[in-house]
Amino acid sequence: MPETMLPTTVSGAVTRTAGLLEGQVILVTGGSRGIGRAIVEEAGQEGAAVCFTYARHQELAKEVEDHLRAQGHRVLALQADVRDFKRAQ
Repeated sequence: MPETMLPTTVSGAVTRTAGLLEGQVILVTGGSRGIGRAIVEEAGQEGAAVCFTYARHQELAKEVEDHLRAQGHRVLALQADVRDFKRAQ
């Protein structure tokens, strides 16, 4: 969330309320890069436990996982190619 949209106190200090997704679990397919990665990161920042899949980019997936865990968020990356229905079952 951009700093300009965060609630502030009278002194101008940024305050953080409970995240919009606090207590929720979400699954993102293709979460190691691009739009999927942005969704994973934002959902984690908003309090969700996030599970995301990646097909090929293990290094990028680990980077996302490590980044969110370092901030205290719950995250799990799973290698899965969900483009093929039979393989994804």
